[in-house]
Amino acid sequence: SVIWRAARSIPDEEVVATVIQSGDSINVDNAVEATSLKIQPQAVLNLNDNLTVSDLTLTKNQNGSSAFHNNGGTLHIVNSAKVEVDFERSDLWNFISFPFSIMAVKTISGNNAVHKTNYWMKTYDAGKRANDEPAWHYATETLPAKNKGYIMWAPSSLVFEANVTDVLNAFNAKTDETNLGLIH
Repeated sequence: SVIWRAARSIPDEEVVATVIQSGDSINVDNAVEATSLKIQPQAVLNLNDNLTVSDLTLTKNQNGSSAFHNNGGTLHIVNSAKVEVDFERSDLWNFISFPFSIMAVKTISGNNAVHKTNYWMKTYDAGKRANDEPAWHYATETLPAKNKGYIMWAPSSLVFEANVTDVLNAFNAKTDETNLGLIH
């Protein structure tokens, strides 16, 4: 087992912890297992073979989000999948959308985050906009819904715990770039 950080491909052995650094484009050219995999903002994972991870962490900040190219490989997640979002500019609302279901929102320290206490979400109503009425309204749901867009405000970073099956479906169904549509 090794702790692996930077190269052009993930080693052909069991990896304890892997961090793909911002700006790196990493290839999975042979089947490999990793205990944990974290893909930093503006980092790219090219999946050319099978990758099994116990815990997957995707990330997003104001500069970009994790990117993923499925070039015919298959991703397997054993335990958990999450997205860490750094709301660097707490003076702005940020657009957010996930191509998978979110099961919980946590603070970076692991505590439950509460809608309208630790973060606020708004949805857009095009019908109201067409009638010259205010179009953005506070969301009635407390968790972001799959494939739905929101603007979100939070005073600090949050962790969105994802439904592993939905994440696998999103990753394994794509054969082109999946930038996970997190926030831009």
